[in-house]
Amino acid sequence: MGKNLKVLMSIIENQSGARKKIQKTALVTCMTTTMVLNSAIGVMAFPQTKEIPNERIECNNKSKQITTENVEALKTNNEIEKTKSTVTLINEPGKITNKIIKKSSRGSEQKYTLEQLSNMNYKEMSEAVAGTTWSNIEGLFKYSTESYKFYSNKERIQYLLNDLAQRSKTFSNTDNKGIPTIIEVLRSGFYLAYYNDSLSYLNSYDFKKKCFISMNSLLDNPNFHFGTKVQNGVIASLGMLIGNTACDSNIMNKCVPLIRDYKENLNEYSKDSSKGNAMYEIIKGIRYYVNTCSYSKEAKDMEWYGKISGFLDELKNISLINNGNGKWLIDNAISDFKDWAIYYGDDKKAIEGLTEIMDNSPKYSEKFFSIASKIYSNYNGKDAHGNTIDYNKLKEEGLKHHLPKTYTFDNGTIIMDVGEKVSEEKVKRLYWAAKEVESQFFRVVGNDKALEPGNPDDILRIKIYNSPQDYKVNWYLSNVSTDNGGIYIEPRGTFYTFERTAEENIYSVEELFRHEFTHYLQSRYLVHGMWGQGPLYNNSNMNWYDEGTAEFFAGSTRVENIKPRSAIINQLSSNKEKRFSIKQVLESTYSSGWEFYNYGCVFASYLYNHDIETFNKINEAINKEDYKEYNSILSSLKNDTEKNNRYQKYMQELIDNRQNIGTPLVSDEYIKNHAKRSLSEISSDIVNVSEIKEVKNEALKSDNVNSFKISGIYTGENSVDKLTDWNKMNKKANEILRTLENKGWSGYKTVTCYFTDYKVVNGKYQFNLVFKGLLNDLTSIKEDNKKPIAKINIAKNNVKLNEDIQFNGDESTDTDGNIVSYLWDFGDGKTSNEVNPNHKYSKEGCYDVKLKVTDDKGAIGEETIKISVVNNIITKEQEPNDKFNDANGPIYNNMPVEGTLEREDQDTFYFNVDKKGKVSINIDSDNLYYTWVVYKANDTSKYVCWKQRTEGNTTKGEFDANEGKYYLKLYPTHNFNGDINYKISLKGVKENQNKQFKGDKPIDEELGYDVKAKVTGDKGITKREIIEIPVLKDKHDFIVREEEPNDGFNNANGPIYNNISVEGMLQKEDQDTFCFYADKKGKVNINIDSNNSNYTWVVYKANDTSKYVCWKQRIEGNTTKGEFDANEGKYYLKLYTIHNCKDNIHYKINLKGVRANN
Repeated sequence: MGKNLKVLMSIIENQSGARKKIQKTALVTCMTTTMVLNSAIGVMAFPQTKEIPNERIECNNKSKQITTENVEALKTNNEIEKTKSTVTLINEPGKITNKIIKKSSRGSEQKYTLEQLSNMNYKEMSEAVAGTTWSNIEGLFKYSTESYKFYSNKERIQYLLNDLAQRSKTFSNTDNKGIPTIIEVLRSGFYLAYYNDSLSYLNSYDFKKKCFISMNSLLDNPNFHFGTKVQNGVIASLGMLIGNTACDSNIMNKCVPLIRDYKENLNEYSKDSSKGNAMYEIIKGIRYYVNTCSYSKEAKDMEWYGKISGFLDELKNISLINNGNGKWLIDNAISDFKDWAIYYGDDKKAIEGLTEIMDNSPKYSEKFFSIASKIYSNYNGKDAHGNTIDYNKLKEEGLKHHLPKTYTFDNGTIIMDVGEKVSEEKVKRLYWAAKEVESQFFRVVGNDKALEPGNPDDILRIKIYNSPQDYKVNWYLSNVSTDNGGIYIEPRGTFYTFERTAEENIYSVEELFRHEFTHYLQSRYLVHGMWGQGPLYNNSNMNWYDEGTAEFFAGSTRVENIKPRSAIINQLSSNKEKRFSIKQVLESTYSSGWEFYNYGCVFASYLYNHDIETFNKINEAINKEDYKEYNSILSSLKNDTEKNNRYQKYMQELIDNRQNIGTPLVSDEYIKNHAKRSLSEISSDIVNVSEIKEVKNEALKSDNVNSFKISGIYTGENSVDKLTDWNKMNKKANEILRTLENKGWSGYKTVTCYFTDYKVVNGKYQFNLVFKGLLNDLTSIKEDNKKPIAKINIAKNNVKLNEDIQFNGDESTDTDGNIVSYLWDFGDGKTSNEVNPNHKYSKEGCYDVKLKVTDDKGAIGEETIKISVVNNIITKEQEPNDKFNDANGPIYNNMPVEGTLEREDQDTFYFNVDKKGKVSINIDSDNLYYTWVVYKANDTSKYVCWKQRTEGNTTKGEFDANEGKYYLKLYPTHNFNGDINYKISLKGVKENQNKQFKGDKPIDEELGYDVKAKVTGDKGITKREIIEIPVLKDKHDFIVREEEPNDGFNNANGPIYNNISVEGMLQKEDQDTFCFYADKKGKVNINIDSNNSNYTWVVYKANDTSKYVCWKQRIEGNTTKGEFDANEGKYYLKLYTIHNCKDNIHYKINLKGVRANN
């Protein structure tokens, strides 16, 4: 099994839902094209330092609806993408407007080209610019011969700056003096300079500082305050100019009265979108500059360190506001203050401010955890009162606070933790919805047996928060993205979502549940391995199936098969030309946006209703992991014109009938009180109606509703073929359910039915028929004794000779009785009857340790583990070991060594290599603020290996080693104040003479282990089984999917190999970093597909990350492209969001001309 998360996200809302949300909550969307490139400039939007748990807070909330009425199109060439941009103020009521900068009353809206402006004298040019709007100037933000001519003239730009300074002194509340347009012309130049060295003088800090004169003139003008739309527009322009250039502590402090004014008049100003946008642009511009300059630098080295107390005080005061008005401003203030409090230059004052906000926040709220995580990670976990923040304990308390109610179903195999406001009725409905979905899924797939039992999804955990707002806290409590309507994480076997109103989301929680529950069924019963792994997922071939069929099976019913859903049909385009073809559906990726969910659903519905044979072939190919057959089926479908026509016709029929299409949800029959009926009576009725044989009855106990499972073999008519037999069985199953309803018990309206395990016996078709439904009378049930479960716990499996070892058996359990005896066999001839005995081994070797437990009814359970005893082995770091002479060791092959790094500490180890070959080093840790290097013992002047990449919490490296002794040295970075706990594992080094074992977890991700089970029943029957569980490398020797954290160069994912695609996702203010190698001089081509244009990327040479060598040069459809002439060596590719993007951006990288995977 691999280790990647299966993160299958549901849609937050569709387009009409987004519109509905805007109307209902009255979001103010201040539209302006003058800001579109404010965050498109290179490094303008670096993320904040990651906190626990890798926090990313949005700066604003983008509207999903951008129309020609509220935004102007930016003219671009292949250098700059066509952009339509909005700035949305979070939960800020007001009117949506299409302009925020009122034109100067002076002059007309004359149109100009940059060529025309270049041919004017400076005064005429400046007057012309000031007398029009920026959209009337052709060629801005586009690199060309004309733009180079205009901006390369330093005197011309200096004249504009001087004129801006003069106009800044004289603008009034009715005349903006053309300041917004002049600023846009200047910003265009700074933007072009960032991407073009020919204009590099504009990109220098010294030149950008020349804007300070104009900025100060604006700030000193008595009309520079909130007022008319003209004044508010000038304020917004200043913010955008700061974001594209620079500012200093003086300018920041001069903004304090403006911020204070908005805070003090929050209720009034919140009603005026132009004021809100102006305030937002000031905050955003300063944020961009501060975060850009401070990235990867020491706070004390910043110009404003210790000089902006007043500015920080205002952010803190806004953060303390708890009323509903201006939530966007409060959220932004909290985000900035918690990251910038360090600039007080006084840790005491910073902690006091953070503590005041935390104390003022509702405990366990998103705001509370945002501050608590910052104090925990950056200030040694102590608040201003001297209290130590136990962050893990806070998370546990937060989970109990937000999810106080727990319901257990089906003998403990389904557990729901829900919020206080989630009703018991809603919980019951979701449980029964699961039964309807699984019944139809199992019919279609033909299997109800787990493919890989023993995984975490043996128990499905469902966590439902009270509201979308409460759900956001899950980012801190579970370290799970909350930018979605629900999310299923396969390795945890856990589904997270929230209760919602119709105004908050077009999908009810039951619809979301049905979608995500299907993902659970897919991963457990149909698709082998973890999501995203294996050849089936190559080229994103499974995306349409994963999401399309999840939407499809969400329409499952009890007796009416699988129905279309209005939420899906209503999102299909009314324009036939814009509807997806079969080819488009099958080639859709997560970078294609959300539409393929809907068209994938309709295609699955078409297959189910009109081409079930193809649907069956697809499912069989997936289940058999036959990727060649699967790809062959998809290829045939893509090229089948006639089938596509029939699919389009079917889709049109659904659209024409959408007024009659509803939303399949569980009926009220599931929550009604029904007369009691025993399991034996229900079984008798079902057997009588269905005529099944070899019947098995089972009671499924739950906290608030019990159910039954009755199964048996159904033999049908003479077999025709598999497809015909399936159709007959499907029809028969529904007939049986309808007949049951006439048997005199209303509870039969809760019964579902599915069939699996098709076979033909004596010419007749057979299926295993399964019925599930309500069981409200348990009095007649007599349960068989269940065997106890033996459980051995020890601290480690590799021990020293004569070491005192504590063996623990107290976690052994008996679900229906008590354990009455324990019998230990230590494998060396010694035994014990204690629950938790101690034992020492007097001889080296490998031993089988067995624990046998017996319950009060005589049933026996047993567990066996292996333990290795050696004479000399290091398992834990021992101080002092800072220097080579004090190195701990040796570290042996695949034998983990644990240790702790303290502040300004170094830990040194040694290991031996007894033959030439590859040595791999993996170091797990609870903190990534450290690095490590490896030296050859006979030459400690230069290292031979280092921390080359980071995967999750593991740092890795490898090198080609010769025979001899080596040193491994670890040390902390970033002046980290806390302890760093780590575990080292080496592969390819000298083995210890005794083979080592690790019973319950693999020692290394590339190893496997044996699991031995021996179970003795109460009738003396013993079954023994030994299986080998291989644990394979996720990467297949190359990276195919991005793994966090990878924000910086030090933890870049990679390498990316030639023509091997890598998929990933950018979240909010995230950035993703990858590395690749060029083995020879030549052209490197970079193609990145995505579902959203609000991102950019750059490439750096690894030995010089101060300047980029390639960037996003052009856009073709959904693909951004660039190329450059590479020399030999290592390179970094860095992607990051722009325009304060709130949505997740799914992307796929493909490189050509780089190192190939041999």
